[in-house]
Amino acid sequence: MPTNVFSASTFFPKEKDEILFKERYSKILAVSREKYCKSRSSVEAKINSTLDEVEREEKDFEKKKEDFKKKKEAEKKAKN
Repeated sequence: MPTNVFSASTFFPKEKDEILFKERYSKILAVSREKYCKSRSSVEAKINSTLDEVEREEKDFEKKKEDFKKKKEAEKKAKN
């Protein structure tokens, strides 16, 4: 036996209570800040440490690249 056709109808939107909305909004905002926010100083410290690490890795890479070039040049001279 077939079922009724899906009508896709919805209810009319409920009228918004501005006072209740503002209270909920401020509560959600406060809870979200408590849960997900970190102090500016801790975020800046993490960013700075990451940047320092990236700079160190770039310097290491450049040194390895220069060493590789010198090694290749030495190999060319040894062949000649």
